[in-house]
Amino acid sequence: MAEEDGGGKDTSLIVTSDNIEMHRDKRRAAEKTKSGKPVPVEYRDIPFEQMYTTDIVECFVRSLARKEHMSYAQAENLPVSAPTYFISHAWNSLFVDLVESVKGALAGAAQADTYVWLDIFAINQDDTDGVFSAMKELDDGRTLASTIATSRATLVVLDKDRVIPLTRLWCLYEIGSTPPQKLQLVTHGFSENDVSQHIRNIDAETAQCFSPADKEMIHGEITGKFRFASMRHFTEELKLRFMLRPMSYESDLQALRERGQSNEYKLEELRAHVTSTGGRLACVVGGPGEGKSSVAAAALDLVHAAHFCKRADVRRQDVLEMVRSLGFQLGQQSDVVRKCLIDLDEDTAAKALVDPDVAVNAVLVGPLKELAKMRKHAVILLDALDEADDEVHTSNAAVGLLRYLAREARIGVSVLVTTRPEADRDYPRRRVLKYDWESGMQVFEPAQVLGSKAVAVEGKEESRLPEAWEHAMSSMQSSKVY
Repeated sequence: MAEEDGGGKDTSLIVTSDNIEMHRDKRRAAEKTKSGKPVPVEYRDIPFEQMYTTDIVECFVRSLARKEHMSYAQAENLPVSAPTYFISHAWNSLFVDLVESVKGALAGAAQADTYVWLDIFAINQDDTDGVFSAMKELDDGRTLASTIATSRATLVVLDKDRVIPLTRLWCLYEIGSTPPQKLQLVTHGFSENDVSQHIRNIDAETAQCFSPADKEMIHGEITGKFRFASMRHFTEELKLRFMLRPMSYESDLQALRERGQSNEYKLEELRAHVTSTGGRLACVVGGPGEGKSSVAAAALDLVHAAHFCKRADVRRQDVLEMVRSLGFQLGQQSDVVRKCLIDLDEDTAAKALVDPDVAVNAVLVGPLKELAKMRKHAVILLDALDEADDEVHTSNAAVGLLRYLAREARIGVSVLVTTRPEADRDYPRRRVLKYDWESGMQVFEPAQVLGSKAVAVEGKEESRLPEAWEHAMSSMQSSKVY
């Protein structure tokens, strides 16, 4: 609280149902003006259902922390373990809504094996003598980063009316620290469409942060550790994450990078084919162990976006998932594409999440045409194209996408694909692609790209997962995750 409102005093402020809204207004004002100082608060005769999370902290958590000088979880000897879920939320919302939202999101979870990390209980909230122990425990964001990395997912708990987490810098930082595939919005009792305008209005530059030191630290992390050129670029990245919900290919990329470390490459012809102009398709064809994935590893520096087909993962064969993930990567790489995506109207952006036709045209074709107008083009990699064949080898969603791009946005894109040779009963991938890409298509063998020190990969090259995981994923083929 500001000094004129009692901040910095030893005597407790008395908060009742009659003055609680005034108390919150003064607390928010002190937060905005950075004039707040610690003060004991005593709550009297206020229904629990009316208390915000910050009221819970002042009434129950902080009072115990001042006495015990440790976190609430430690002081109350609560059962703790490695976090299953990291909870990102704003303190300035009803606590019962937070609890109900998390409870609803985790309905069906095994209670004995599920642990949530909630800052108000996990971090020491002691502020004795104006020294906030929480800042030391957060360790310039390292504690959050470690917790998010360990957790299965980050649950961002939103309220319908104000959507406060999207206006708080700490929450945006937590969202930005979370890999896209681990990010889940929790909208208990309403849908994401109800808060879509708030998502479009995210602004990390103007987001509120109580402590100037915290704000400086977070800005430094975003432009330093996260390597964003500016807070504006970070804001646009967050918007694209919510808009497109991309898949993660981190395990695929890591496997390719490790595979490529032992190889020397002859990339000149391949590079010239796909980077000199748009409208080109390079098709690297080879059997198991001949080095297709090694070529893909070498090509990572040539491409702006990549999709890794995988028969054991149904999401990797879904054209809607492909489009959104490719569009997200292109938006990260190109200011032109990013602006096209950010400028999509609300209705189109919403349809692009569920309608493949809308997604292909709005997320890929439109931006690629804009690149072509500027005499630029994007380069896209589709690895293991044969793994996108359907079960009876009569169609291939990835091939269908490439055919459409050839017809609608050819000048704005060149493509590199890797694939196995087609067996007699396989879908005729190369012949179908040749029909649309015509003279722009060139076939390469892995040996044309791999140098004399290339290391052959034995076994089932396209398998990106340990055998136990491959079996588990295969058993899920009939399911679909949205």
